Amino acid sequence: MTDLVAALRWVHENIANFGGDPDRVMIYGQSGGGSKVTTLMGMPSAAGLFHRAAAQSGGGGNIPSREQQRELARLVMKELGLAPNDIRSLQKMEWSKLAAAGTAAAAKINPAGPPVMGPGAPGTPRVGWSPCVDDKIVNMRSFFDAAPEVSKNVPMLIGSVTEEGNRMSQRPTEEEWRSNLSKAYGEEKAGAIIEALKKAYPQKTVRTLSYICSGAPGLNGLAIRNNVVKMAGLKHALKAAPAYTYYFTWQTPILDGVPGAWHTAELAFCFDNTKRCEQGTGNTPEAQALAKKMASSWAAFASTGNPSISGLTWAPSDPQSNRTMIWDDQCRMVNDPDGEARKIILA
Repeated sequence: MTDLVAALRWVHENIANFGGDPDRVMIYGQSGGGSKVTTLMGMPSAAGLFHRAAAQSGGGGNIPSREQQRELARLVMKELGLAPNDIRSLQKMEWSKLAAAGTAAAAKINPAGPPVMGPGAPGTPRVGWSPCVDDKIVNMRSFFDAAPEVSKNVPMLIGSVTEEGNRMSQRPTEEEWRSNLSKAYGEEKAGAIIEALKKAYPQKTVRTLSYICSGAPGLNGLAIRNNVVKMAGLKHALKAAPAYTYYFTWQTPILDGVPGAWHTAELAFCFDNTKRCEQGTGNTPEAQALAKKMASSWAAFASTGNPSISGLTWAPSDPQSNRTMIWDDQCRMVNDPDGEARKIILA
């Protein structure tokens, strides 16, 4: 995180030499990058170094405490057979040995059982290779406990994709899907989730629907959608710069459309790179048109702090309406998309 601050400071001091504006810097990150964005937004050392931010399918992480990470560091050194303060040997350590020691040490501290369902999930923070709340450099769990005051005047884009949990190796039948959901949420919620998703997406196969909410550990489309709503609500509570939320629902034509909109699918579009990512987008005329709109919107947001573009007005979100921009062949504002399904897992 301090490396990121140093990079932003370099941009602030040098970007004018490249034709940029040091007072109009946008940062955006996807998945773990979204968590870096929200962490930076709570760091006093990063204040004033960026002026717009986007957290895409991530952010609001439940990061561990200083005490937890100190214990992790102690166990890592023990796993490596090093004295507690032997920094010189640590710096020379081959990376795979360091990674293996970190994994082994974390397993001894973290609670047993599967990992939590994606970013923003509640519970005891899990240790690992992450920042911690050290009350010096990082002094809060930004967008997990609250939106930080230090960046209250920075407008945000916050969003996710529908099939966040896509694992093409998983091909559940409806019975298997129901069983997985029941193990995670109980039979009543499992039935309600299946009914809500079938009603919302009658054209999708069971396999694709399962990628929206599988019941398996890891990424979960509805859970991440809940996290988007939570983070936007925390930002709104500051009564300062707005949060604009989005939901990327565009369905790829490849593999008969089964993959849906997987985790990272929106990146080809907000960078206008559907040709470079043709194996995922098909680079169809529809994909090209959507990419042009999304890239223009991201650029408008970087320039003005408002992502609206000609012919497409993007209104800020609020906790009452949860207004959200749908990115699809027909782009439009919708109040709380997939609201019925996402609320089931919160009940």
